[in-house]
Amino acid sequence: MHLRSWLKNGAALIILALIASFGIIFNSATSWLVTDAALVVALILALSLVWPLGTLRANGDETTAADDATGPQLTLSGPGFFPLLALRQGKQTLARQAYVGRPIQATLPKPLARGRYETLPLRVVCGDPFGWTEKQRGLKLREPLVVGPRRELALSSAVHGVLTRLLNQNAPSGDAPSFDLRAFREYVPGDPVNAIDWKATAKRDEMIVRLDEPEERPHWQGVLLAEDAPLFENLLGVFVTLSTRGDLWQNAAVVDETIHPVPTGAALATLTPVARADVGQLATLPQQGLIIFASPEMTVASLGAIAEKRPVILVQLSRGENRRVQATISAGSWATIVEGGGGDAA
Repeated sequence: MHLRSWLKNGAALIILALIASFGIIFNSATSWLVTDAALVVALILALSLVWPLGTLRANGDETTAADDATGPQLTLSGPGFFPLLALRQGKQTLARQAYVGRPIQATLPKPLARGRYETLPLRVVCGDPFGWTEKQRGLKLREPLVVGPRRELALSSAVHGVLTRLLNQNAPSGDAPSFDLRAFREYVPGDPVNAIDWKATAKRDEMIVRLDEPEERPHWQGVLLAEDAPLFENLLGVFVTLSTRGDLWQNAAVVDETIHPVPTGAALATLTPVARADVGQLATLPQQGLIIFASPEMTVASLGAIAEKRPVILVQLSRGENRRVQATISAGSWATIVEGGGGDAA
């Protein structure tokens, strides 16, 4: 308990002790009635002071994001009996009620930043209905509270629309040949003329058709360059949201000082950007097209050279004239800007 609480509680008990002595001092019906009333009040005060607050613990939401409208919801529970129990953040009271073992729920008024929280700046305060006594202690969590990245739903939706159109434009039709030979066979009326292999026909003195493997739809990999930049939290939110959708790329990775798969859970909440990502690690990735989420300093040309001439699409965030976060999506010499729901040629 704080010193202020000790002084307040001590003063209340001294006053009650003096009142309770009236029956002994005056030995009258009225004085004994006052003594009985003082003892009842003392009992109520004792109930609020005797049971330790350390038996109470809080649980947080299982899924909490840094851009939620409010902070996480907490559930305070544990054995105990308290005439009046409150959960406070600074001078603001988040919940206040009698506690007889039933959980108390409270919601933080403001969202928390991405991270893993062992403690929260909250206090559990117990008092009596008269406001004469009080004790308090910091809130204890049963397990760390994990706050994930921002979801950036509107911006992610706009970026997803542009990327989907880009990938569809770059995808060959299912009938296009890859020029990887599968087999030869004799010509059958109805086969396209351009399927005839004239060299094989000349050798065998009969019409021979070349069968090629159809060209497959190119595979893409999403990559986040985890560099410390003003809009890194927004960039991380867009990247994680699109990775969760799972329809743009087959694999995803994060590059900081090394390269590793996209973390999840608590690891994602504690992902720390570095001053400069080791972009040379891009050359070690599987031979797939790259959709790279990077800081504004990167260019398609520089990343394309590092990525060994694989197709590269670059996604970068900045603030527009209205201070809203916008995404620039670049592929070769082409680029477009989207802001939450539409795109403008850049």
